[in-house]
Amino acid sequence: MNQNNSYYWLCSYPLEGGSIISPGNWGRIISLYAFDTNNLNQIRERVFEKVRTENYPDRPSRLKSTYLCKDIDGARQFLRDTNRRFDLIYEVEVLEQGKPLFTTDWKRADHVDGESESLMIIRAHNYWKAEDVAHPEVLTESRIKIVRRIEI
Repeated sequence: MNQNNSYYWLCSYPLEGGSIISPGNWGRIISLYAFDTNNLNQIRERVFEKVRTENYPDRPSRLKSTYLCKDIDGARQFLRDTNRRFDLIYEVEVLEQGKPLFTTDWKRADHVDGESESLMIIRAHNYWKAEDVAHPEVLTESRIKIVRRIEI
């Protein structure tokens, strides 16, 4: 865990300091769509969740979590690498200290065009094993609180 309990969170809308963010918005969005075998996000999340529940049940669910960056440089790199030009960066604090924090490499969840399900399963295992993390993201099922907006 960070020594000062600060993490960095990205979203596309302006928020005030003190705002509370509930976890699980990504899972909420995924669940709103009817299942489509061409929707790579849905397929990936189904595979990743199945691998997690069967092999890494102590890890927080991607569908119930908030995704954080450990430091401001990691947040800026994520913005650049994903071309999320509308996102803002916020310094946040984790509110529920009893909820686990899990650090893994967000690039292991990236889409791979034409990837077979068996290769996706291997990628999911690598994601949940979290070895040799070069692009850290922190998953938590805790609520977070906005401390302040960071100027990019």
